[in-house]
Amino acid sequence: DLDRARKHRHELHQNPELSGQEHQTAQTISSWLKDLIAQKQSDVDCQLINFSNCTALAIVITASKTGPSTLLRCELDALPIPETIDTPYRSRNNGISHRCGHDGHAAIILAVVQQLLSTQSCLQHGRVVCLFQPAEETGAGAADVIAAPEWSVIQAEYAFALHNVPGLTEGASLFVLGH
Repeated sequence: DLDRARKHRHELHQNPELSGQEHQTAQTISSWLKDLIAQKQSDVDCQLINFSNCTALAIVITASKTGPSTLLRCELDALPIPETIDTPYRSRNNGISHRCGHDGHAAIILAVVQQLLSTQSCLQHGRVVCLFQPAEETGAGAADVIAAPEWSVIQAEYAFALHNVPGLTEGASLFVLGH
């Protein structure tokens, strides 16, 4: 649902929070995830995980048949840069904005969750973990997530993240293989 994704992005864009301070952002996303779980139409199992040592949260969506585990990661934090665009969804927090696109990344992952939970045959094998990571801009968030006891629950064979790349031709994709 593109309209819902756009609404999510705009609400996140209006309420940016700095690295390590993403409390309201995490609460908002948690509320949206709970709504999606309540409206679930597929036969997958869901587990919403709030991390004990930081504002990270994840949803684990598991099919009835075993298979690979895939992690999709997005970010929660914004930058200490004043908003420069004049739109109805302009940042309400003085001196803080989503200049890196994290609001869009989170909206995309929420749309993935919605699709997985609303389509009966969308996930037939394995599981998908959608991770909403705090403090990406400072680098502290990844370390916090890996250090958390909840990490053992969400580890996956495959992990993917997305990010805006300034200067990349519009519509192009760039893939970087990890270790």
